Amino acid sequence: MGASLSKAEQAYLYIIEKLQDSPNFGKTLFYKTLYFSDFDNYELREQSITGGEYRKIE
Repeated sequence: MGASLSKAEQAYLYIIEKLQDSPNFGKTLFYKTLYFSDFDNYELREQSITGGEYRKIE
């Protein structure tokens, strides 16, 4: 993956590359995979893979 791509773009391309041959691949699977990957990493490391920001709703 190119150095000029943002973290989010790199994550998008990685997910697409890994899931493109799945018979269920589509927008829903893509977004669920992105969300769970990003948020699981955030829970473990308090840092988003994509550079996104999570805030607690009070």
